[in-house]
Amino acid sequence: MIELKTPYKHVTWECTTVCNYACSYCAPELHDSKYRWPSSAQTDKIIKLVKDFSNGEKIAFDIMGGEPTLWPSLEIFCEALKDIADISFSSNGSRTLRYWKSFKAPLHRIYLSFHAEFADVDHFVNVTKVLSSKYITSVLIMYNPAYKQKCLELADKIQSNNIQNCYFAFKFINDNAINYTEEDKKLMSREYKTWNKNSVFYKNRHFSDSALKQNGKVIVDLYDYIRNRKNKYKGWKCQQGDNYLYIDKDGSIYGAACKTVKYGNVWKDYNIDLQRIICTKNTCSCVADIRLTKKWNITTQGLT
Repeated sequence: MIELKTPYKHVTWECTTVCNYACSYCAPELHDSKYRWPSSAQTDKIIKLVKDFSNGEKIAFDIMGGEPTLWPSLEIFCEALKDIADISFSSNGSRTLRYWKSFKAPLHRIYLSFHAEFADVDHFVNVTKVLSSKYITSVLIMYNPAYKQKCLELADKIQSNNIQNCYFAFKFINDNAINYTEEDKKLMSREYKTWNKNSVFYKNRHFSDSALKQNGKVIVDLYDYIRNRKNKYKGWKCQQGDNYLYIDKDGSIYGAACKTVKYGNVWKDYNIDLQRIICTKNTCSCVADIRLTKKWNITTQGLT
């Protein structure tokens, strides 16, 4: 069984498909600019959904893209949501240092994804320094073996600069785009973190940092768990619509990022209820999906 030690509410929203990168391993629909900036009426509906889904409980809210920082009203939206949810978002970090120095959105955490095809190492390091002075900063190095040296250069510079309040991990890009060797996997086991039991981060651990357990045993390193291909749940019973929602770029609402169970559309009409499904996917590549409650070897007759 897969379960969180302390379950919590969580919503992810793909707010735009505008992006200044066009990575070779990224699906074209994630950077085609078809879905630009949400209107104020649409963001009002997002806020209402989050408030209703939280039902007064603590809730985490993740903003994804595209590249969210290209949305002119990103900070305004975060301000409107801050009293309802703890906010984080993912960025490629490409905006100017001036932009990041003036950035004041009320975030719990920021995720910076390093895409070596486009990113500049020194700029990325400087952005990481700026943001880690304001937020818990998680750097995900999207490891492409064709850019091995560039990825290693970034890791070395973050570590040699001893950037505080920061974490980095090498991340699988996806299951089909790249065939990683054993040497690649060994390299990707490298991690860096500058918090410990005495740090402010540790003392003020966030509810979304709840430990994930498999059969009662804590999964210590989730990215290592993924690198070692343990994220395979085909045939397992997966619980969706209880604690997690995924809002797609067109407003469609799903019970997970795998988009198996659809509840309607946030701009139009929807009905959210608990669904227990049998997983048909070969792997579960999204961290939020991995953290959904799952039970092993459940038949369709046993969905109760």
